[in-house]
Amino acid sequence: MSSSAGPVASSEGYRYDVSRNLVTAGLATQAVKPSSNYIGRSYDAIVIGAGFTGLAAARDLSVAGKHVLLLEARDRIGGRTWTAQVDGHNTEMGGTWIHWLQPHVWAEVTRYGLVDGVKISSGTSNEADVSYLNDTKDGFVKERPEITDLRLLPLMFKFMDIDGAGGRTLFPQPYQPMQCADLWTSWDISLQERADQLDISIEDRDFLLSWLCINACSSAAESSFLNMLRLYALSGYDFNTFMEICGKMKLKEGTTTLASAIYSEYKGASLFNRVVKSVLSTDGEVEVATKAGDVFHAKHVICTIPLHCLSDVEFSPSLPQAFKTTKHANLGAKVHIHSSLSVDPWFGISDGNHSVCAVFTESPSAQGGTHLVSFGISDKLIAQHHIKDNPKAYILALQNDVVPKSVRIEPTHITWHDWTRDEFAKGAWASYGPKQLSGGLGEITMNPRLSDRIILANADWATGWVGYIDGALEMGRKAGRDTALELDRIAG
Repeated sequence: MSSSAGPVASSEGYRYDVSRNLVTAGLATQAVKPSSNYIGRSYDAIVIGAGFTGLAAARDLSVAGKHVLLLEARDRIGGRTWTAQVDGHNTEMGGTWIHWLQPHVWAEVTRYGLVDGVKISSGTSNEADVSYLNDTKDGFVKERPEITDLRLLPLMFKFMDIDGAGGRTLFPQPYQPMQCADLWTSWDISLQERADQLDISIEDRDFLLSWLCINACSSAAESSFLNMLRLYALSGYDFNTFMEICGKMKLKEGTTTLASAIYSEYKGASLFNRVVKSVLSTDGEVEVATKAGDVFHAKHVICTIPLHCLSDVEFSPSLPQAFKTTKHANLGAKVHIHSSLSVDPWFGISDGNHSVCAVFTESPSAQGGTHLVSFGISDKLIAQHHIKDNPKAYILALQNDVVPKSVRIEPTHITWHDWTRDEFAKGAWASYGPKQLSGGLGEITMNPRLSDRIILANADWATGWVGYIDGALEMGRKAGRDTALELDRIAG
Protein backbone atom coordinates (compact mmCIF):
# COMPACT_ATOMS: atom_id res chain seq x y z
CA MET A 1 0.00 0.00 0.00
CA SER A 2 1.55 3.30 -1.05
CA SER A 3 2.27 5.96 1.55
CA SER A 4 1.29 9.63 1.53
CA ALA A 5 3.90 12.02 0.11
CA GLY A 6 4.31 14.32 3.10
CA PRO A 7 2.98 15.27 6.54
CA VAL A 8 -0.77 15.74 6.82
CA ALA A 9 -2.64 17.23 9.77
CA SER A 10 -4.02 14.51 12.01
CA SER A 11 -7.01 15.02 14.27
CA GLU A 12 -4.79 13.95 17.18
CA GLY A 13 -2.14 15.50 19.41
CA TYR A 14 -1.84 18.84 21.23
CA ARG A 15 0.66 21.67 21.40
CA TYR A 16 0.86 24.48 23.95
CA ASP A 17 2.56 27.78 23.06
CA VAL A 18 3.79 29.24 26.36
CA SER A 19 4.22 32.85 25.19
CA ARG A 20 0.75 32.97 23.63
CA ASN A 21 -0.88 30.82 26.32
CA LEU A 22 -2.53 28.92 23.47
CA VAL A 23 -3.32 25.23 23.01
CA THR A 24 -3.85 23.93 19.48
CA ALA A 25 -5.12 20.48 18.51
CA GLY A 26 -4.05 18.34 15.57
CA LEU A 27 -0.43 17.73 14.58
CA ALA A 28 1.11 17.11 11.17
CA THR A 29 2.32 13.57 10.55
CA GLN A 30 3.19 11.19 7.77
CA ALA A 31 1.14 8.57 9.61
CA VAL A 32 -2.13 9.83 8.07
CA LYS A 33 -3.02 7.58 5.13
CA PRO A 34 -5.89 7.61 2.61
CA SER A 35 -8.41 4.78 2.45
CA SER A 36 -8.41 2.51 -0.58
CA ASN A 37 -10.47 3.60 -3.56
CA TYR A 38 -12.34 0.31 -3.68
CA ILE A 39 -13.52 -1.62 -0.65
CA GLY A 40 -15.12 -5.01 -1.14
CA ARG A 41 -17.45 -6.76 1.28
CA SER A 42 -15.90 -10.21 1.58
CA TYR A 43 -12.29 -11.15 2.47
CA ASP A 44 -10.09 -14.02 3.50
CA ALA A 45 -9.10 -12.03 6.57
CA ILE A 46 -9.99 -8.75 8.22
CA VAL A 47 -7.39 -7.13 10.46
CA ILE A 48 -8.83 -4.63 12.95
CA GLY A 49 -6.35 -1.93 13.94
CA ALA A 50 -3.38 -0.45 12.07
CA GLY A 51 -0.89 -0.26 14.92
CA PHE A 52 2.30 -2.28 14.62
CA THR A 53 0.45 -5.51 15.48
CA GLY A 54 -2.15 -4.98 12.79
CA LEU A 55 0.33 -3.72 10.21
CA ALA A 56 2.58 -6.76 10.62
CA ALA A 57 -0.33 -9.20 10.48
CA ALA A 58 -1.94 -7.52 7.46
CA ARG A 59 1.34 -7.32 5.56
CA ASP A 60 2.25 -10.94 6.17
CA LEU A 61 -1.19 -12.18 5.16
CA SER A 62 -1.28 -10.12 1.98
CA VAL A 63 2.26 -11.10 1.01
CA ALA A 64 1.13 -14.72 1.45
CA GLY A 65 -1.50 -14.06 -1.21
CA LYS A 66 -4.52 -13.65 1.05
CA HIS A 67 -7.33 -11.17 0.34
CA VAL A 68 -7.14 -8.77 3.31
CA LEU A 69 -8.99 -5.71 4.64
CA LEU A 70 -7.31 -3.47 7.22
CA LEU A 71 -9.81 -1.51 9.33
CA GLU A 72 -8.64 1.42 11.47
CA ALA A 73 -10.63 3.72 13.78
CA ARG A 74 -8.11 6.58 13.51
CA ASP A 75 -7.09 8.66 10.51
CA ARG A 76 -3.58 7.20 10.62
CA ILE A 77 -1.42 4.14 11.09
CA GLY A 78 0.72 3.39 14.14
CA GLY A 79 -1.76 3.03 17.00
CA ARG A 80 -0.04 4.13 20.20
CA THR A 81 3.10 4.92 18.22
CA TRP A 82 3.27 7.85 15.80
CA THR A 83 5.63 10.64 14.82
CA ALA A 84 4.47 14.26 14.55
CA GLN A 85 6.42 16.93 12.69
CA VAL A 86 6.64 19.94 15.01
CA ASP A 87 8.76 22.89 13.82
CA GLY A 88 10.72 20.50 11.65
CA HIS A 89 11.42 18.14 14.56
CA ASN A 90 10.33 14.50 14.54
CA THR A 91 8.37 14.26 17.78
CA GLU A 92 7.41 10.80 19.02
CA MET A 93 3.93 10.92 20.52
CA GLY A 94 3.94 7.36 21.82
CA GLY A 95 6.26 4.36 21.61
CA THR A 96 9.75 5.40 20.60
CA TRP A 97 12.80 3.42 21.65
CA ILE A 98 14.04 0.23 20.04
CA HIS A 99 17.09 -1.99 20.43
CA TRP A 100 18.93 -4.76 18.62
CA LEU A 101 18.23 -7.05 21.59
CA GLN A 102 14.53 -6.85 20.71
CA PRO A 103 14.37 -9.45 17.93
CA HIS A 104 11.11 -8.61 16.22
CA VAL A 105 11.56 -4.87 15.84
CA TRP A 106 15.21 -5.18 14.88
CA ALA A 107 14.28 -7.70 12.18
CA GLU A 108 11.90 -5.09 10.72
CA VAL A 109 14.47 -2.29 11.00
CA THR A 110 16.92 -4.51 9.12
CA ARG A 111 14.32 -5.60 6.56
CA TYR A 112 13.63 -2.02 5.53
CA GLY A 113 17.22 -0.77 5.60
CA LEU A 114 16.74 1.53 8.59
CA VAL A 115 19.70 0.41 10.72
CA ASP A 116 21.77 3.42 9.66
CA GLY A 117 18.90 5.68 10.71
CA VAL A 118 19.11 4.81 14.41
CA LYS A 119 20.16 7.65 16.75
CA ILE A 120 20.80 8.01 20.48
CA SER A 121 18.72 10.21 22.78
CA SER A 122 21.21 12.57 24.40
CA GLY A 123 19.78 12.16 27.91
CA THR A 124 20.56 8.45 27.89
CA SER A 125 23.96 8.77 26.22
CA ASN A 126 27.25 8.18 28.00
CA GLU A 127 27.75 11.96 28.19
CA ALA A 128 24.58 12.58 30.21
CA ASP A 129 24.57 13.46 33.90
CA VAL A 130 21.95 11.95 36.21
CA SER A 131 19.87 13.66 38.89
CA TYR A 132 17.55 12.23 41.54
CA LEU A 133 15.78 13.28 44.72
CA ASN A 134 17.87 13.73 47.84
CA ASP A 135 17.65 15.48 51.20
CA THR A 136 19.90 18.37 50.22
CA LYS A 137 19.42 22.12 49.94
CA ASP A 138 18.69 21.74 46.23
CA GLY A 139 16.51 18.69 46.82
CA PHE A 140 18.44 16.75 44.16
CA VAL A 141 21.77 15.09 43.60
CA LYS A 142 23.30 15.59 40.15
CA GLU A 143 26.22 13.35 39.26
CA ARG A 144 27.85 11.14 36.66
CA PRO A 145 25.92 7.91 35.95
CA GLU A 146 28.86 5.72 36.90
CA ILE A 147 28.65 7.23 40.40
CA THR A 148 24.91 6.53 40.53
CA ASP A 149 25.55 2.95 39.41
CA LEU A 150 27.82 2.30 42.39
CA ARG A 151 24.78 2.71 44.61
CA LEU A 152 21.97 1.63 42.28
CA LEU A 153 23.20 -1.60 40.70
CA PRO A 154 23.88 -3.55 43.94
CA LEU A 155 20.44 -2.51 45.20
CA MET A 156 18.80 -3.53 41.93
CA PHE A 157 20.50 -6.92 41.94
CA LYS A 158 19.36 -7.51 45.51
CA PHE A 159 15.82 -6.48 44.53
CA MET A 160 15.69 -8.96 41.63
CA ASP A 161 17.57 -11.79 43.35
CA ILE A 162 14.66 -13.66 44.91
CA ASP A 163 16.21 -17.08 44.23
CA GLY A 164 19.96 -16.73 44.67
CA ALA A 165 20.28 -16.83 40.89
CA GLY A 166 19.46 -13.22 40.04
CA GLY A 167 15.81 -14.07 39.37
CA ARG A 168 16.64 -16.52 36.59
CA THR A 169 14.64 -19.48 37.91
CA LEU A 170 11.31 -17.65 37.58
CA PHE A 171 11.63 -16.78 33.89
CA PRO A 172 14.34 -19.09 32.49
CA GLN A 173 12.85 -18.60 29.01
CA PRO A 174 11.40 -15.07 29.06
CA TYR A 175 9.33 -15.59 25.89
CA GLN A 176 7.47 -18.34 27.75
CA PRO A 177 6.38 -16.36 30.82
CA MET A 178 3.85 -18.95 32.00
CA GLN A 179 6.35 -21.82 31.95
CA CYS A 180 7.25 -21.66 35.66
CA ALA A 181 4.03 -20.22 37.06
CA ASP A 182 4.21 -22.60 40.00
CA LEU A 183 7.46 -20.91 41.03
CA TRP A 184 6.51 -17.27 40.56
CA THR A 185 2.86 -17.11 41.69
CA SER A 186 3.86 -16.22 45.25
CA TRP A 187 6.02 -13.41 43.84
CA ASP A 188 3.13 -11.72 42.02
CA ILE A 189 3.39 -8.75 44.36
CA SER A 190 3.89 -5.01 43.99
CA LEU A 191 7.20 -3.21 43.63
CA GLN A 192 6.55 -1.68 47.04
CA GLU A 193 5.97 -5.06 48.69
CA ARG A 194 9.17 -6.47 47.24
CA ALA A 195 11.22 -3.42 48.28
CA ASP A 196 9.81 -3.65 51.81
CA GLN A 197 11.19 -7.21 52.07
CA LEU A 198 14.77 -6.00 51.64
CA ASP A 199 17.08 -5.26 54.55
CA ILE A 200 18.03 -1.79 53.32
CA SER A 201 17.62 1.75 54.60
CA ILE A 202 14.51 3.80 53.87
CA GLU A 203 16.66 6.13 51.79
CA ASP A 204 17.97 3.27 49.66
CA ARG A 205 14.48 1.82 49.29
CA ASP A 206 13.07 5.12 48.03
CA PHE A 207 16.06 5.60 45.73
CA LEU A 208 15.58 2.12 44.27
CA LEU A 209 11.85 2.53 43.72
CA SER A 210 12.29 5.89 42.02
CA TRP A 211 14.14 4.12 39.19
CA LEU A 212 11.56 1.35 38.93
CA CYS A 213 8.50 3.62 38.79
CA ILE A 214 9.71 5.18 35.52
CA ASN A 215 8.85 2.05 33.56
CA ALA A 216 5.30 1.83 34.87
CA CYS A 217 4.42 5.54 35.17
CA SER A 218 2.49 4.47 38.26
CA SER A 219 3.20 4.24 41.97
CA ALA A 220 5.25 1.42 43.46
CA ALA A 221 2.14 0.07 45.20
CA GLU A 222 0.26 -0.16 41.88
CA SER A 223 3.12 -1.65 39.84
CA SER A 224 3.94 -5.33 39.53
CA PHE A 225 7.25 -6.87 40.60
CA LEU A 226 6.74 -9.71 38.12
CA ASN A 227 6.10 -7.29 35.25
CA MET A 228 9.46 -5.69 36.01
CA LEU A 229 11.21 -9.04 36.44
CA ARG A 230 9.92 -10.22 33.04
CA LEU A 231 11.43 -7.18 31.32
CA TYR A 232 14.63 -7.55 33.35
CA ALA A 233 14.90 -11.17 32.18
CA LEU A 234 14.40 -10.10 28.56
CA SER A 235 17.28 -7.65 29.10
CA GLY A 236 19.70 -10.42 30.04
CA TYR A 237 19.15 -9.86 33.77
CA ASP A 238 21.02 -6.56 33.63
CA PHE A 239 19.41 -3.27 34.68
CA ASN A 240 21.64 -0.99 32.62
CA THR A 241 20.81 -3.07 29.55
CA PHE A 242 17.13 -2.72 30.40
CA MET A 243 17.44 1.07 30.64
CA GLU A 244 19.33 1.16 27.35
CA ILE A 245 16.66 -0.90 25.60
CA CYS A 246 13.87 1.26 26.99
CA GLY A 247 15.24 4.71 26.33
CA LYS A 248 18.43 5.03 24.35
CA MET A 249 18.00 4.29 20.64
CA LYS A 250 15.31 5.54 18.30
CA LEU A 251 14.76 6.06 14.59
CA LYS A 252 16.06 9.45 13.50
CA GLU A 253 13.23 9.91 11.01
CA GLY A 254 10.63 8.59 13.45
CA THR A 255 8.79 5.37 14.20
CA THR A 256 6.23 6.32 11.55
CA THR A 257 9.02 5.65 9.04
CA LEU A 258 9.02 2.00 10.11
CA ALA A 259 5.23 1.80 10.25
CA SER A 260 5.01 3.32 6.76
CA ALA A 261 7.59 0.86 5.44
CA ILE A 262 5.52 -2.07 6.67
CA TYR A 263 2.35 -0.48 5.30
CA SER A 264 3.97 0.13 1.90
CA GLU A 265 4.52 -3.62 1.54
CA TYR A 266 0.90 -4.40 2.40
CA LYS A 267 -1.05 -5.39 -0.72
CA GLY A 268 -4.62 -5.35 0.58
CA ALA A 269 -7.39 -2.79 1.08
CA SER A 270 -7.47 -0.19 3.87
CA LEU A 271 -10.32 1.76 5.43
CA PHE A 272 -9.59 4.52 7.95
CA ASN A 273 -11.88 6.45 10.31
CA ARG A 274 -14.00 3.35 10.83
CA VAL A 275 -14.82 2.37 14.41
CA VAL A 276 -15.72 -1.30 14.73
CA LYS A 277 -19.03 -1.92 16.46
CA SER A 278 -19.26 -5.73 16.41
CA VAL A 279 -17.36 -8.88 15.49
CA LEU A 280 -19.81 -11.76 15.21
CA SER A 281 -19.18 -15.38 14.28
CA THR A 282 -21.78 -16.70 11.87
CA ASP A 283 -22.04 -19.92 9.88
CA GLY A 284 -18.54 -20.52 8.56
CA GLU A 285 -17.40 -16.88 8.64
CA VAL A 286 -17.12 -13.74 10.75
CA GLU A 287 -19.20 -10.59 10.29
CA VAL A 288 -17.56 -7.26 11.16
CA ALA A 289 -19.77 -4.17 11.42
CA THR A 290 -18.67 -0.55 11.91
CA LYS A 291 -20.47 2.32 13.61
CA ALA A 292 -20.61 4.01 10.19
CA GLY A 293 -22.89 1.23 8.96
CA ASP A 294 -20.40 -0.86 6.97
CA VAL A 295 -20.75 -4.64 7.13
CA PHE A 296 -17.93 -6.94 6.03
CA HIS A 297 -17.44 -10.70 6.04
CA ALA A 298 -14.27 -12.76 6.35
CA LYS A 299 -13.13 -16.30 6.93
CA HIS A 300 -10.87 -15.08 9.74
CA VAL A 301 -10.45 -11.94 11.86
CA ILE A 302 -7.40 -10.66 13.71
CA CYS A 303 -8.49 -8.05 16.25
CA THR A 304 -5.66 -5.85 17.58
CA ILE A 305 -7.76 -3.49 19.70
CA PRO A 306 -5.99 -2.56 22.99
CA LEU A 307 -7.03 -4.32 26.18
CA HIS A 308 -8.82 -1.34 27.74
CA CYS A 309 -11.01 -0.88 24.64
CA LEU A 310 -12.10 -4.43 23.84
CA SER A 311 -15.25 -4.17 25.93
CA ASP A 312 -16.46 -1.34 23.66
CA VAL A 313 -16.99 -3.91 20.90
CA GLU A 314 -19.70 -6.57 20.77
CA PHE A 315 -18.16 -10.00 20.22
CA SER A 316 -19.72 -13.37 19.44
CA PRO A 317 -18.60 -15.58 21.01
CA SER A 318 -18.44 -13.10 23.85
CA LEU A 319 -15.17 -11.93 25.36
CA PRO A 320 -13.85 -14.16 28.15
CA GLN A 321 -14.13 -12.51 31.54
CA ALA A 322 -10.37 -12.04 31.77
CA PHE A 323 -10.41 -9.69 28.77
CA LYS A 324 -13.19 -7.64 30.38
CA THR A 325 -11.76 -7.30 33.87
CA THR A 326 -7.98 -7.21 33.41
CA LYS A 327 -6.55 -3.69 33.26
CA HIS A 328 -3.00 -2.44 33.20
CA ALA A 329 -1.82 0.29 35.57
CA ASN A 330 -0.26 2.76 33.14
CA LEU A 331 -2.51 5.80 32.74
CA GLY A 332 0.51 8.08 32.62
CA ALA A 333 1.61 10.82 30.26
CA LYS A 334 4.45 11.47 27.85
CA VAL A 335 5.02 15.20 27.30
CA HIS A 336 7.64 16.81 25.07
CA ILE A 337 9.18 20.13 26.09
CA HIS A 338 11.10 22.58 23.96
CA SER A 339 13.43 24.80 25.98
CA SER A 340 14.79 28.04 24.55
CA LEU A 341 17.96 27.39 26.55
CA SER A 342 20.58 24.86 25.62
CA VAL A 343 20.56 22.01 28.15
CA ASP A 344 23.53 19.68 28.43
CA PRO A 345 22.80 15.93 28.16
CA TRP A 346 20.93 15.00 31.33
CA PHE A 347 18.53 12.42 32.78
CA GLY A 348 16.46 13.44 35.81
CA ILE A 349 14.04 11.42 37.94
CA SER A 350 11.80 12.07 40.93
CA ASP A 351 9.61 9.20 42.21
CA GLY A 352 6.12 7.75 42.13
CA ASN A 353 4.87 10.28 44.67
CA HIS A 354 5.31 13.23 42.30
CA SER A 355 3.30 14.20 39.23
CA VAL A 356 6.32 14.09 36.91
CA CYS A 357 8.59 11.10 37.45
CA ALA A 358 11.25 11.65 34.79
CA VAL A 359 12.58 14.06 32.18
CA PHE A 360 15.60 13.87 29.91
CA THR A 361 17.16 15.66 26.99
CA GLU A 362 16.47 14.32 23.52
CA SER A 363 18.50 16.51 21.17
CA PRO A 364 19.50 20.11 20.40
CA SER A 365 16.84 22.07 18.51
CA ALA A 366 17.22 23.98 15.26
CA GLN A 367 16.19 27.11 17.18
CA GLY A 368 19.25 26.88 19.43
CA GLY A 369 17.44 25.33 22.37
CA THR A 370 16.83 21.75 23.48
CA HIS A 371 14.15 19.12 22.98
CA LEU A 372 13.31 17.16 26.14
CA VAL A 373 10.80 14.42 26.93
CA SER A 374 9.04 13.91 30.27
CA PHE A 375 6.76 11.33 31.86
CA GLY A 376 3.86 11.84 34.25
CA ILE A 377 2.64 9.47 36.96
CA SER A 378 -0.80 7.89 36.45
CA ASP A 379 -2.66 8.99 39.57
CA LYS A 380 -1.25 12.50 40.08
CA LEU A 381 -1.77 15.77 38.19
CA ILE A 382 -2.67 14.22 34.84
CA ALA A 383 -5.44 12.17 36.47
CA GLN A 384 -7.13 15.36 37.65
CA HIS A 385 -7.64 16.98 34.26
CA HIS A 386 -6.63 16.92 30.63
CA ILE A 387 -3.28 18.70 30.26
CA LYS A 388 -4.83 20.98 27.65
CA ASP A 389 -7.10 22.46 30.32
CA ASN A 390 -4.16 23.63 32.43
CA PRO A 391 -0.81 23.16 30.65
CA LYS A 392 0.86 25.67 32.98
CA ALA A 393 0.25 23.29 35.88
CA TYR A 394 2.19 20.55 34.13
CA ILE A 395 5.11 22.87 33.41
CA LEU A 396 5.15 23.96 37.07
CA ALA A 397 5.05 20.34 38.23
CA LEU A 398 7.90 19.52 35.88
CA GLN A 399 10.07 22.30 37.30
CA ASN A 400 9.24 21.46 40.91
CA ASP A 401 9.25 17.66 40.75
CA VAL A 402 12.25 16.72 38.69
CA VAL A 403 14.46 19.68 37.64
CA PRO A 404 17.44 20.55 39.90
CA LYS A 405 18.36 24.20 40.37
CA SER A 406 21.58 23.50 38.48
CA VAL A 407 19.56 22.71 35.33
CA ARG A 408 17.78 25.61 33.64
CA ILE A 409 14.82 24.90 31.40
CA GLU A 410 12.79 27.68 29.77
CA PRO A 411 9.84 26.00 28.03
CA THR A 412 8.55 27.66 24.85
CA HIS A 413 6.20 24.83 23.85
CA ILE A 414 4.99 21.48 25.12
CA THR A 415 3.58 18.75 22.87
CA TRP A 416 1.65 15.62 23.83
CA HIS A 417 -1.05 13.05 23.10
CA ASP A 418 -3.45 12.35 25.96
CA TRP A 419 -3.46 8.56 25.74
CA THR A 420 -5.56 8.06 28.85
CA ARG A 421 -8.46 10.06 27.44
CA ASP A 422 -8.00 8.63 23.95
CA GLU A 423 -11.08 6.48 23.28
CA PHE A 424 -9.02 4.04 21.21
CA ALA A 425 -6.29 3.53 23.83
CA LYS A 426 -7.58 4.45 27.31
CA GLY A 427 -4.04 4.33 28.64
CA ALA A 428 -0.39 4.39 27.65
CA TRP A 429 1.84 1.35 27.13
CA ALA A 430 0.80 -1.70 29.17
CA SER A 431 2.52 -2.06 32.52
CA TYR A 432 0.66 -4.28 34.93
CA GLY A 433 -0.11 -4.30 38.62
CA PRO A 434 0.32 -7.10 41.17
CA LYS A 435 -1.77 -10.30 41.01
CA GLN A 436 -2.40 -9.91 37.29
CA LEU A 437 0.04 -12.34 35.68
CA SER A 438 -1.22 -15.01 38.09
CA GLY A 439 -4.78 -13.93 37.27
CA GLY A 440 -6.46 -12.49 34.20
CA LEU A 441 -3.31 -11.53 32.31
CA GLY A 442 -2.03 -15.09 32.60
CA GLU A 443 -5.31 -16.43 31.21
CA ILE A 444 -5.14 -14.01 28.28
CA THR A 445 -1.49 -14.84 27.59
CA MET A 446 -2.20 -18.57 27.44
CA ASN A 447 -5.28 -18.27 25.22
CA PRO A 448 -5.65 -15.13 23.08
CA ARG A 449 -8.11 -16.81 20.71
CA LEU A 450 -11.79 -15.95 20.91
CA SER A 451 -12.70 -18.78 18.53
CA ASP A 452 -11.18 -20.82 15.71
CA ARG A 453 -11.76 -17.83 13.43
CA ILE A 454 -11.02 -14.87 15.73
CA ILE A 455 -7.60 -14.09 17.20
CA LEU A 456 -7.04 -11.27 19.68
CA ALA A 457 -3.50 -9.90 19.29
CA ASN A 458 -1.89 -6.87 20.90
CA ALA A 459 1.32 -5.81 22.65
CA ASP A 460 -0.75 -5.54 25.85
CA TRP A 461 -0.52 -9.32 26.25
CA ALA A 462 2.66 -10.11 24.30
CA THR A 463 4.59 -13.10 25.57
CA GLY A 464 7.85 -11.16 25.26
CA TRP A 465 8.19 -7.37 25.42
CA VAL A 466 4.71 -6.73 26.76
CA GLY A 467 3.66 -3.12 26.08
CA TYR A 468 6.52 -2.40 23.66
CA ILE A 469 6.84 -2.05 19.87
CA ASP A 470 8.69 -5.36 19.83
CA GLY A 471 5.80 -7.05 21.60
CA ALA A 472 3.33 -5.58 19.12
CA LEU A 473 5.31 -6.94 16.16
CA GLU A 474 5.70 -10.32 17.87
CA MET A 475 1.95 -10.67 18.29
CA GLY A 476 1.15 -9.42 14.79
CA ARG A 477 3.56 -11.74 13.05
CA LYS A 478 2.37 -14.75 15.05
CA ALA A 479 -1.31 -13.96 14.41
CA GLY A 480 -0.64 -13.43 10.71
CA ARG A 481 1.23 -16.70 10.41
CA ASP A 482 -1.38 -18.71 12.31
CA THR A 483 -4.19 -17.23 10.23
CA ALA A 484 -2.38 -17.84 6.93
CA LEU A 485 -1.77 -21.47 7.87
CA GLU A 486 -5.42 -21.94 8.79
CA LEU A 487 -6.57 -20.36 5.52
CA ASP A 488 -4.23 -22.68 3.63
CA ARG A 489 -5.64 -25.66 5.51
CA ILE A 490 -9.20 -24.66 4.63
CA ALA A 491 -8.28 -24.12 0.99
CA GLY A 492 -6.24 -27.31 0.80
